[in-house]
Amino acid sequence: ALAGFAAGERQVAAFLDAAARIDPDEPCLLNFTSGTSGVLKGVVLTHDNVLSQQRSLSAIWSVTHEDRFLSYLPWHHSFGGIFEKYTALSNGATLFIDDSLGKDFTRLLTSWMEIQPTIYFSVPQVYQQLVVHAQSHPEDEPRIFHPGLRFVFTAAAPLPANISAYF
Repeated sequence: ALAGFAAGERQVAAFLDAAARIDPDEPCLLNFTSGTSGVLKGVVLTHDNVLSQQRSLSAIWSVTHEDRFLSYLPWHHSFGGIFEKYTALSNGATLFIDDSLGKDFTRLLTSWMEIQPTIYFSVPQVYQQLVVHAQSHPEDEPRIFHPGLRFVFTAAAPLPANISAYF
């Protein structure tokens, strides 16, 4: 994976040496639940927890360094962190940050049109807004549902059947 980056032999060797000293069973990060069942709970994940998730995802998803993610989800939760951020990073995909936080649709749409993500993680409400916008602005539909858009994923609530069918 490092061969694709502009790093000298010494930098690569130092990185690999440091990585080899990491105990896979040691804590890597503190991940939080969404709080839907009550108070937020922090869960300690080990390096192997994170990497095993990525190994599993790579068995079913084909993510490459050519993919573009447009991200606004919080990375301290599983959906944004483990699934979105680490999937992009572990596959060398580009991760663009959308500062709308999914709450300013006009700003999010501007970012969408500029970045044209190939993979997108979001909540149903944002997908609904994209579909409604495409239906009411047919001139934008090819830029929203562009040919490079490969995967969209949702969580947090059910995606309405009509929105799923539109995608």
